[in-house]
Amino acid sequence: MITEYDPSYAARARDLCMLGCTEMEIANLLGISVGMLRAWRDRYPEFSYAWDDGAYHASTKVLAALYKKALGYDYIKWKETKDGMMREQVHVEANIPACIFWLTNKHPEQWKSKVEHETTGGTLIPVDTMTEIEAARRVAFTLSKAINDIKGIDNGDSTVPVKTK
Repeated sequence: MITEYDPSYAARARDLCMLGCTEMEIANLLGISVGMLRAWRDRYPEFSYAWDDGAYHASTKVLAALYKKALGYDYIKWKETKDGMMREQVHVEANIPACIFWLTNKHPEQWKSKVEHETTGGTLIPVDTMTEIEAARRVAFTLSKAINDIKGIDNGDSTVPVKTK
């Protein structure tokens, strides 16, 4: 087991963090204990910086993937036919749970699970008791409003639409 710190471990830790490795996995791969790993993070600023940088890059990749999944996306799929390779554009629909997760974390005051929202009818609806359809409707409304805001379109109604039955 390694006991002495070597500056080259900072780059290795950064790379492992970028791959999404856990603290225990990184400690095992470096041949040290989790306690030693934490001590190095506290004691060596370059190691701590490399760790944080790698973790930041990994989180950014996950965030971008979640965002893409929440909105939906298109991609090109190649398939083999009797005439050769053909390009096909495939559309992946927006993922409602990903939308809700994104909004819950990016706008917690409006979307945390215990917040109550008022509809135009004056009825309070706890988010955690909403049906999936109601939650999807609210996500669609919020995304539509955000897109209109970005495009500069004012439809004159900024209230949450009345709950459907």
